Amino acid sequence: MQYLFSVIDDTADLARWRASGATARPDEMAALDAFNDRLAAEGHWVFAGGLAAPGTATVIDNRGGEALFTDGPFVESKEYVGGLWIIEAADLDVVLKLAAEGSKACNRKIEVRPFALMTTETETTAQEQIRTLLNDRAAAITAKDARRAVAHLAPEVVSFGLAPPLRAAGDEARDPAGIEGWFGTWDGPIGYDIGDPVIEAGDDVAFCHGLTHMTGTKTDGEQVDLWFRSTVGLRRTAAGWQITHEHDSTPFYMDGSGRAATDLRP
Repeated sequence: MQYLFSVIDDTADLARWRASGATARPDEMAALDAFNDRLAAEGHWVFAGGLAAPGTATVIDNRGGEALFTDGPFVESKEYVGGLWIIEAADLDVVLKLAAEGSKACNRKIEVRPFALMTTETETTAQEQIRTLLNDRAAAITAKDARRAVAHLAPEVVSFGLAPPLRAAGDEARDPAGIEGWFGTWDGPIGYDIGDPVIEAGDDVAFCHGLTHMTGTKTDGEQVDLWFRSTVGLRRTAAGWQITHEHDSTPFYMDGSGRAATDLRP
């Protein structure tokens, strides 16, 4: 869920800063930089910015059919909003702790307010973002674009693929050379249809599952028409959603042959 942190300044401070020619003390700037870095690192950052003095404001009222423009703030007050953060967090307890740290960092009061109806909107947006990521990765595989195919993998990714080894992790899984070698075994484009996977997304963690249909021709002439199971785990980072876990598999026949059931169809 997303929240607005409004930084409350007052006209006495504004007059003092104008007289000194500064906007904040060096120690405040350092504390703000550290706080912003922490918000980004922990996935809370959405946006932040300072506002110009109230005297620079213009109020526009177009309720009567003709726009009325008035210079100055909409209400004269000793206190005013001097800046803001938009942050994202799972619960109010986390939000209030962050607001307390933000208040200390900027040396000002902070008002905290949630955005109305943002829970449903955030979940929908997260699902759309993840679906776009999965579609982009599938398109990269079809186009045999190795760097693009691994671009969405997190540094700590763990991968259980159809091909050996049993497990690949981190830099090994993210190395474009590995998938580039596999691309070289195909003649022409690779059909890679992820269908309509089920996506469950929370604030910072998500998982998806579905069936993938892979088709095409190998360099030795073999025709591939394979359905397999796909599961993907993701986490939200400052850079957006990234894949931290992926697992592709086919069943195998339990008749003692050990043969993969590559002939199954949904």
